[in-house]
Amino acid sequence: MVQPIKFSGRESITSYDFNDLAAGTGIQLFYGGIHAYRTVGNLIISAAVLSDNTFYSDEIVRTKIIATSLSNELIQSLDLNLKFNTTRIVNGNILVNVPLGFIHPAGGGNNFTFGTFSLNKVVGSTTTFIQSGMTSLIGSTSTTTSAYVNNFCMSFTVSAMTFSKDDTLRLTVDQYSQGGAGASGIVYGIGVDPMNRNDTATNKPIPDTSDSSLIVQVPFKLEVD
Repeated sequence: MVQPIKFSGRESITSYDFNDLAAGTGIQLFYGGIHAYRTVGNLIISAAVLSDNTFYSDEIVRTKIIATSLSNELIQSLDLNLKFNTTRIVNGNILVNVPLGFIHPAGGGNNFTFGTFSLNKVVGSTTTFIQSGMTSLIGSTSTTTSAYVNNFCMSFTVSAMTFSKDDTLRLTVDQYSQGGAGASGIVYGIGVDPMNRNDTATNKPIPDTSDSSLIVQVPFKLEVD
């Protein structure tokens, strides 16, 4: 006789976007975006978060315009935090999808960009490195005013890592330039809109034909009775 699997507490099978019963994991989608909040001192702070709900991000694309570029220069860095409100066990392959791009409105050749993605566990003031990886290059040696963009996907294998209440899983996205030293006015961008809207800027590093959503798939261990 086949015995039914019973799930306990937060780990209900209906809590997940996908399920891998053979692996005993439930996969949940988290969306990266920018939001602002007021502190006790009435200061407005902008922060990047990972949320299991879609929302209208304060920014569709996080951009930075470089006056004069250098080769292999760190253009911008973004920390996206997922804070846990209950104990969860991450177990399996975390998939990270990040749109990266750039555009050189004045035209120019030998311009490229790439990114590095890093996962860390943050407990209080202690940060523990998990894994990192680097994307391929996108760009061209030809002179063009077109945008170059790619929705990069990277996989990180995590084995039964426990996150307690108030612990944070942090994804850091770093975008770099390569080539084109001395070029001016290049606009670099990271897509950060859970609603996948088109950018409203005139010069778009993430064009309308590309997704602007940053999505992270996290596999959680299913607790069974």
